[in-house]
Amino acid sequence: MLENGIEPFREHYGCMVDLLCRAILVDEACNLVEDLAIPPNPVWEKMSHLRKKMKEIDIKAVPGCSSIDVDGLVHVFAMGDWSHP
Repeated sequence: MLENGIEPFREHYGCMVDLLCRAILVDEACNLVEDLAIPPNPVWEKMSHLRKKMKEIDIKAVPGCSSIDVDGLVHVFAMGDWSHP
């Protein structure tokens, strides 16, 4: 985007972080966030506070999942589950 003169919005960065994490490229996602040209918004701060509180009281996060319907058959994909063919 930058090479074509398009300034990315906060949502673009969020999508990139999501994609990198789904590809198990967490270090790259962290580097992207650390090098952001825009300041974090209050949602980032609130999520950081929430995750810290969850850790303090030992609440485990539930892995994210997605599902798709292919020819009437629903396929479910959960984060970290590599069992689906």
